Amino acid sequence: MKLTHPFSEKRLEIPLTLTQSQHLICHFTIHGEKARCLVDTGASNSCLNYHKAKFFGIEKNGISAPMAAAGEEKITAFESKEIELYFENHSLTNIALMLIDMSSINQTLESQNELPIDLIIGADFLQQKKAVIDYHQRCLVLL
Repeated sequence: MKLTHPFSEKRLEIPLTLTQSQHLICHFTIHGEKARCLVDTGASNSCLNYHKAKFFGIEKNGISAPMAAAGEEKITAFESKEIELYFENHSLTNIALMLIDMSSINQTLESQNELPIDLIIGADFLQQKKAVIDYHQRCLVLL
């Protein structure tokens, strides 16, 4: 959906679902496969579940880097080769994702009766796309 906006001739509105646990969920496509995504303004980097990398056809660069998660937990992350994210037929960006083990994140979501996620959309993507979260209309607006 392309709509006019005073700050941009084009904008894209991506529907968001607000879960019972107050998480914002959207869906993107990676290499033709639908990914369930959590929008996380507090995450520095966008991350993909390491265990789903093969399913989405994503290769790592081979470089591992320690990352900090919420709390004191340290996790190992691998940077992916750049991939293209899509919403419907709109190519959004070429982005390198951090591949991380999301087991503990998904266990927490499942304990809250939520579905697991494949991808975290972080500040790197949100800033690049000049994103605005419209809670009233329940959409992620990309300018």
